[in-house]
Amino acid sequence: MKPSDPRIAKFSALLSDLISTGTLPCAGISFSKNTMQTAQILCAESFPYYKSVSKTSQFALHSLSKAFTSICAQRLVERGVFKWETPVGEVLLGWIDDSNTQTTLYHLASHTAGLTYGGNTNNFGREYLKAGFNKTAPIGLHGTALYQTISLLPKLYKPGDGWSYSLATDVLGWVLEEITGKPLVDLVNIEVCQPLGIPPISSTNAHSTQNPVIPVMNKTANGDFVFAKNVMADWGNQTNPSSGGGGFVGNLMQVHSLAEAFTKRSKQLLSDASWNMLVTNHIPHNGDISNAIGSKIKGRRKVGVGFGFGVATDHRNGEVSWEGAGGCMFISNIVRGESLAFVSNTIPIHSTKVWYLLREILYDFN
Repeated sequence: MKPSDPRIAKFSALLSDLISTGTLPCAGISFSKNTMQTAQILCAESFPYYKSVSKTSQFALHSLSKAFTSICAQRLVERGVFKWETPVGEVLLGWIDDSNTQTTLYHLASHTAGLTYGGNTNNFGREYLKAGFNKTAPIGLHGTALYQTISLLPKLYKPGDGWSYSLATDVLGWVLEEITGKPLVDLVNIEVCQPLGIPPISSTNAHSTQNPVIPVMNKTANGDFVFAKNVMADWGNQTNPSSGGGGFVGNLMQVHSLAEAFTKRSKQLLSDASWNMLVTNHIPHNGDISNAIGSKIKGRRKVGVGFGFGVATDHRNGEVSWEGAGGCMFISNIVRGESLAFVSNTIPIHSTKVWYLLREILYDFN
């Protein structure tokens, strides 16, 4: 990437515009091609953390956590610690499958286990809410009771027969904890962050005044930003079950290192065969996100899904990418040798169209 690459100035202008227009209160972007890299983070002066925000500031990663958990799991599979074909019930004491089905660790990694996220969009989601599963597991529920409770919730389909965005990566994280005897965030730091040479990530469970995290904000109808208290209600609660699907905390440069690991297929992390396993489309019948059952992802282009992230199936061949609910996202393109990371702290992020604005610049859309 030459210093004159016009996209660098466009990324900077986009970031400035997002802040100056009040679209976002705080955001950062990092872009690299080959060995060249540029990074910038900006905040509105009215944002409470304005003076202390930097490239090392911590943001809630939300669903970007899935990528860290998936890489961690694949490293253990590569070393023979477990197999993807292992039934969940052999690892999680209390997990119950009915006599006609068997949920495997592969089903968890590929989001084909029939699970969903709790919500009011359908009867299945409401059953999860009744049991205390609202995007995350109930506070204070652990071990056998936790595993049995979630296993007995209704399934959208027989494991392997469909795809739905869900709590499956959270369950996979609990599997990793049971197999290794380590807290999930510690395991991810050992298996992912250390090989990449980046500082350890944290979790919202460990949030405290000594480990400050940029707060998540909601944008009100009149354009003001207020603390998203419902999202952060359980932060710092050590009794929370770990959330490998949405509970990690990291900074702009850590997200960028994750993006570059995919772009370069880092041999420090995985073999080529393991990278291929991660970024293969695992939606049954080579489907795409529009085929999701019970978890429609509106307004997104048609992409397949690997182990916790989107895999491009259109003209942008070679792309792996994903985004979290609060605006943290990454785009990696192995064909073009490009990596992009973006962090923010606003829910809902979809209304800002940031995902599309970044692509317009990255792929030079007219």
